[in-house]
Amino acid sequence: MNPQTHNEKPTMIESNSPPPWYCRLDGEDGVSALKVSGSDRVSFLNGQLTNDITLLNPESTMLAGWCNNKGRLVTICQLVDWQEAIWLLMPSSIIENVKKKLGMYVLRADVQLEIAEATLVGLGDGADVDTAELNGNVYADENGFIVKVVSDPTRSIYLIPDLVDVDNEDIDEVEPGYFWLRGIQLSLPRLHPETQEKFVAQQVNLDLLNGISFNKGCYIGQEIIARTQNLGRIKRRMYSYTCAHNELAEPGSTLLADGKPAGQIVDTVSDGNQMYFTAVMSIDKHLETLQLEADTHATIHIEHGERAYAIPE
Repeated sequence: MNPQTHNEKPTMIESNSPPPWYCRLDGEDGVSALKVSGSDRVSFLNGQLTNDITLLNPESTMLAGWCNNKGRLVTICQLVDWQEAIWLLMPSSIIENVKKKLGMYVLRADVQLEIAEATLVGLGDGADVDTAELNGNVYADENGFIVKVVSDPTRSIYLIPDLVDVDNEDIDEVEPGYFWLRGIQLSLPRLHPETQEKFVAQQVNLDLLNGISFNKGCYIGQEIIARTQNLGRIKRRMYSYTCAHNELAEPGSTLLADGKPAGQIVDTVSDGNQMYFTAVMSIDKHLETLQLEADTHATIHIEHGERAYAIPE
């Protein structure tokens, strides 16, 4: 089962796949790991990322963003502290770009950046290790680690630090789109090449997912993020939607309200009959009748049920 990229056919999902399940997170629509090692790795990342990296330990995980100097997100990553390195899990489609740009800030720091040659697998519900073995949100040994996806207790990511063939006859294998669908249902952000450097961290609700520290020292884009927070009311937030549309709209596509631009798609998955997506919208417009700019006849519905957090109105 090969994952489909946004430049090919839509990723097809099996929305009724029973737990437990697993999926291969290789390919452009998968997950890769940026391994950050060296004695200065914590201080270096703390001066780059939105969260307080000094609070990370081998039994914990966290979300963080890396922004440009205008406060717009280059990536959102989940962090794991394992084997004298910090591993940044992020979409495979953007990791090369992130490594190249992040490397420009290393200068004289004792820091090494490496895209890991690793096998990453998505696990659903009962497919992971016995919960009694989990320390906090991470289970790790010399052979790899399993980490719970932030704000979603039903999904984990399993990293094996080698390229191996993954096969398990005891549980169902599903397409990667099934893994990403769950994130969309919970309004968890995922960036694509088309949406890099498009959104301030709060617009994709990173603050509501504890992915921003407002108490730590300086980092790239902090001034913009702090100013956005201190304005009192954030005007644009990310919401989850479904649409009766059998083709996958591109991330970065425009949504219309009353024929005028009102939002931008962040992440999408299709099951061949309808599309599931997240979009950054004006708070005042997110409940209005919306249209895809590419297909004004498609019917769009907001998802109310499963969001992992509350969005202030």
